[in-house]
Amino acid sequence: MIETSRLLLRPWQENDLELFARLNADPRVMEYFPSVKNFEESAKEYEAILEHFRKTRLWVVGSFREK
Repeated sequence: MIETSRLLLRPWQENDLELFARLNADPRVMEYFPSVKNFEESAKEYEAILEHFRKTRLWVVGSFREK
């Protein structure tokens, strides 16, 4: 985990899937992507991303939040 005065960078957690799926289902968020995604599509992508993080240990780009 990396923390600054404004941000917290951490590995993705299981409860991040719900927010990830909501973002993927929002037409405004997905405006420049081919299409919005349903929950099942988001879950599949989420698992692929987690697997990539496990293999590469590049989790820092995984999740952030403004404090």
